[in-house]
Amino acid sequence: MSETSTKRYISSVLLTLLYPLGGLVYSIKHLNWDKSEKLFFLFCIYFGLAFIYFSEGSGLLGDGADSERYALYLMQAYDMPHISLSDYLALRGERFDYYASFLLYVVSRFTGNPQIFFCVVATVMGFFYAKVTWLIIRCCKTNDFYVKILIVFLILIAPIWKINGVRWWTALYIFLYGVLAYIYCRKWYYLIYCFCSFLIHYTFLYPIFIAFLGLFLPSRKILPYLILFLGINLLNNFDLTILERFLAKILPENIAENTIGYLTFEYKASRNWFADSGKYVTMGLNVFFVLLFYIKGKQRIESSAFLRRFFVVSLLLASLCLIINMAPWGVRFLDLGNFCLYALFCLLLSDQIINSRMRYWIKYSIPFLLYIILFQIREGFYAIGIFNLLCGNFFTVFFMENKRSDFLWDFSTAYGYGWMWNKK
Repeated sequence: MSETSTKRYISSVLLTLLYPLGGLVYSIKHLNWDKSEKLFFLFCIYFGLAFIYFSEGSGLLGDGADSERYALYLMQAYDMPHISLSDYLALRGERFDYYASFLLYVVSRFTGNPQIFFCVVATVMGFFYAKVTWLIIRCCKTNDFYVKILIVFLILIAPIWKINGVRWWTALYIFLYGVLAYIYCRKWYYLIYCFCSFLIHYTFLYPIFIAFLGLFLPSRKILPYLILFLGINLLNNFDLTILERFLAKILPENIAENTIGYLTFEYKASRNWFADSGKYVTMGLNVFFVLLFYIKGKQRIESSAFLRRFFVVSLLLASLCLIINMAPWGVRFLDLGNFCLYALFCLLLSDQIINSRMRYWIKYSIPFLLYIILFQIREGFYAIGIFNLLCGNFFTVFFMENKRSDFLWDFSTAYGYGWMWNKK
């Protein structure tokens, strides 16, 4: 590293420590700089420290958001200083995924402060979040404006404020890193990450199975996978409440109980048109892009073994996620499918031949992409607070209360964001 590069790196790290939002903006502005990933990761750690949860004594602790429950679990564990790890895991009663309970136990040996716990969660999730995002960025190797818009969209599909659902989105990024790194590098040990995702959240058994099908099924022709994806999109509005009974029959009893537990009237009733608008706009964009890239880049895709395999795996995973989304508890799986698709779109659009054929059409999608970007950013304000985001840093964060803004809470409740903080 040259002296100039070293100075640039040190100054950017100091910027991120003193003004995390500035570091985030700098990392996104300079996506192709090899140190941007580290700045992005630092911001994720800060977000964990500043993450908003209800404080003890609010009367709401343990009621609603996962973050509330984890804050309570941490304080309970902290009040049991002599309990062993095995006894604590037994007390928690986890059957498959011990990740969250393990973190709770380890952190509780030192502190009962939920800020520290969420900082640890954000550190783990943020590490893989940054790794998989910059894996895609390095694959693209372009400064094209439209590609950068898609990358920003990609970053905001499952952003760092998803740490509210401690297990699921951490598992998401570990799984994605394993699958995408394997496709890109073809080294078997990346697949270990896929299996690790199941140990963090049991529902990743389904994506693991489909991903392995996609990795080893014939991929010479991509049309059958396109037809499958489009067909499932057509069926997606069909209400499959019968899925509950079907899952009860085919799944092991313990998994079935946990899975079907999400299927409640309250969960279904808590959503409205505004909360769903982002979902349906994204689904419409997905179909538009898949068809357009196939029409404009079919020959290019089928001539590259790497792009063919990426296309097949992405469509299969997106199709699986659409099927699961038909059940009310499955909406979060759309993040997995969307990330795979937009990682694919970024790669395809970074190809000069495909890019030249797509530029006329891609510009018409920009307003819709910006709508979703703003939609997601607004949720982020709710999760960190405006002051912590705009003015806070690593040194001031411990002196600020982690409370939700009444205005933002009222806005969220009125326009349908409240469902996002239900059990994940």
